[in-house]
Amino acid sequence: MSEITNPATDDESAGPPSPCVGVCRMSDQYRWCEGCLRTLPEIAVWGRATPEHKLRILDEIKKREASLYS
Repeated sequence: MSEITNPATDDESAGPPSPCVGVCRMSDQYRWCEGCLRTLPEIAVWGRATPEHKLRILDEIKKREASLYS
């Protein structure tokens, strides 16, 4: 059985910390989490993603956030 980790305590040596804010609710309209703005595939891969991949996900989150307020 694999261990489940708490996103709030991600190992900093593994790259950027998780953007999870504890509001885990998927938006029907946008198909991403209303709290962290990640898609289900991005959430699923986060724990094993490289630091570079995590940075790309964070860039996508910034784009989503900008689209919400533009």
